[in-house]
Amino acid sequence: MSFISLFDEADEVHHKDAYTSKLKYRNYELNWKIENFEFLCKNMKEIKSPLFPSKKSKQGQWFIELQPTELRENNKTPFKIKLISTDSIAKHINVSISIQNNFSIVQTCITTDVKYSLQCKWVLTGSELYSAFQRSTIAKMIEITCKLTVLDFNTKKQEIHDYEQKPNDLVENIENLLDNEDFKDVTFNVEDEKFTAHKNILAIRSSVFAAMFMNKMSEGLTSVVEIDDIKPAIFQKMMIFIYTDRVENLDESAFELLYVAEKYQLEKLKNLCIRSLNVNLSLETVIKSFEIADLYSIEKLKDKCLKFINQEIDEINETKEFQELIKSRPCLWLQILKINKMLDLNETEDDECFKNWSYKLRD
Repeated sequence: MSFISLFDEADEVHHKDAYTSKLKYRNYELNWKIENFEFLCKNMKEIKSPLFPSKKSKQGQWFIELQPTELRENNKTPFKIKLISTDSIAKHINVSISIQNNFSIVQTCITTDVKYSLQCKWVLTGSELYSAFQRSTIAKMIEITCKLTVLDFNTKKQEIHDYEQKPNDLVENIENLLDNEDFKDVTFNVEDEKFTAHKNILAIRSSVFAAMFMNKMSEGLTSVVEIDDIKPAIFQKMMIFIYTDRVENLDESAFELLYVAEKYQLEKLKNLCIRSLNVNLSLETVIKSFEIADLYSIEKLKDKCLKFINQEIDEINETKEFQELIKSRPCLWLQILKINKMLDLNETEDDECFKNWSYKLRD
């Protein structure tokens, strides 16, 4: 098989309008000769042309891929022809592909203004291609010609260029509302501190706040809200998160903020807290993390805590937090005991060991 790849790149054409639009296109041509074509169609599953243009351009490169079938009468098996781009950038193209030998020409396809990302595909059958050449001897060599025009149309409107808004303007504007008392319509009393906010912003961030403000129709019932289960510093961090979608020094208050996130159904804040507890798991935090994970059914964090406890059982066993866990949550201690593979206990020994711990607790 021999290949000849030639391409003709036409002059670039520009067109300008009132909006400084630029219309640009280039023409390419591939002339691809394939020897022993009939033999290859009978024995090959795939035949690829050289890339064209031969040098990579901003508009990419292309190649033709044939998925041939045997050239004979009554062969309905598809003969597939593909024009494939080497990149995935959508382009408008105009393309024609022809197949010819010394005697006959088959105009395989003409496609106008196709926007595509990967490939164009056309299908003949083995018998259709055979019939096209039946007036002459089946070609020992054929030539495939592909003429391709690539259109690149970009429009820039200079009139509005100077007025483009920065992507983060909206976020910045909402952040600024946190410290701006104008239009704030709700006050939270948290111990001896007061926090003001906008009901609309709270409602779109938290379904709990939305239900609170919707269900209490009287303005007097929703203009002042008493909070008695959250510390002021933690409540302030929650408010900052609601307005900015960020939280600072999360590792210092992940346990407390997880409670707040659960209470007000702030899913992103909850996930951030879980991630912090997971990353910072240690001898000092693992017991509390284990309890929290069990309380809120955070199974992945709970499993990691169990594995950590199992690996460090000798040291954890002596901690104050562990002794308090045994007294207050014996069911959790049982879970720890069952995965304690370091002691290599069988089920009977597990039960006996748990009885011994129960005996100590009664004492």
